[in-house]
Amino acid sequence: MTKKYDVELKKQLVHAYMQGAGYSQLEKEYDVAKPTIYRWVKKYNEECKYTSKS
Repeated sequence: MTKKYDVELKKQLVHAYMQGAGYSQLEKEYDVAKPTIYRWVKKYNEECKYTSKS
């Protein structure tokens, strides 16, 4: 079964990563798997690249 995460939690984790927190630190602090955090960060980066080219 897949966990559903709140959008605000995703934003908070991506922001923390962008401020310098590592995947391992975030995994321990928020109890979210590293691959999940990686996927959120990657999605955020892709969305920012797409919107900044407009």
